Amino acid sequence: MKSKDLKGKFNPPYFVDWSAKDDLRITEDFRKHRNYKKPEKRSVWVPFDKLKDFFESLTICRYQDDLNNVAKSFVVKGSGNFGCSIDNREQTTFFIEILQESKVFRPQDYSYSKVRIFVLKEKDYGIGIGKQHSLIKAAVNYKDQRSTFCELKLEPGKYKIVADVENPETTKIASILAQDADATISPEDRIQLNKTLKLPRTYDLVIHASRDLFKLIDLPEKAADSVVLETYSNLAIQRGTIESLNDDHSLRRYIFQSSKIGVCIFTYANRSDNAYSTVDKLEIKGEYSSSKNMESGKLRLNLPGKSKKFVVFRF
Repeated sequence: MKSKDLKGKFNPPYFVDWSAKDDLRITEDFRKHRNYKKPEKRSVWVPFDKLKDFFESLTICRYQDDLNNVAKSFVVKGSGNFGCSIDNREQTTFFIEILQESKVFRPQDYSYSKVRIFVLKEKDYGIGIGKQHSLIKAAVNYKDQRSTFCELKLEPGKYKIVADVENPETTKIASILAQDADATISPEDRIQLNKTLKLPRTYDLVIHASRDLFKLIDLPEKAADSVVLETYSNLAIQRGTIESLNDDHSLRRYIFQSSKIGVCIFTYANRSDNAYSTVDKLEIKGEYSSSKNMESGKLRLNLPGKSKKFVVFRF
């Protein structure tokens, strides 16, 4: 496409203008020095400094003709989890993506959900211990983006892919309800807000694989919830710092923080047979959502013998 044709192809405010001379120079450079042999007739060459004037972000996608593609749709009411299991029979490179409905089809004030992807390897330790999962890869969509994406190579074995979905509308309403200690919200408004907490959104899990020797199975909702909870709890215990909260070190607190996936996790473990109650004052700064309600920054927990509980702060 020549630059003189652009006026008929782009409408305000997407009007773009540059010289045909620059267009030709860039095209010839690619042909001569970069072995670019198949120029698209409808392609447009844009200097990068001008590209930055028209776009806030740029997503670069890899394209391969020989990939095997599998897609599944999931509906999440408000915030929640979903996922699937993979039985992989040969070393395979996977490109895993979760897509949301485009803003083009939504109201102007619509915001994308924040999605965290976790890929875990499953191992069955048999009677008494059962199945355990170890984290292989994690990814999150930063800012307000439609796609969450990760790439990894998996050896033969069984894996879980789970998504923790944080709907911004749900998060805001849950915060309003949690802070209404004086019951200033009318019963009618409270009923309406609780209905909004369950408004559904559809998410597409798309898997591109270099081989087709794998089997994909949906996880029941409760199973996905359990895997996500286990993942957060284990992250703090396995990768966090540890503090003893009593003299015999039977009551412990583990703290894990990651800016990469935007979480701060506190896991409390009672290793004794006795029951404990704890009140922990936490100083969490910035905008966040919490998996448990707190009063004046205080977290109250009851821990039966041989138990653990945790709280996740999502940023």
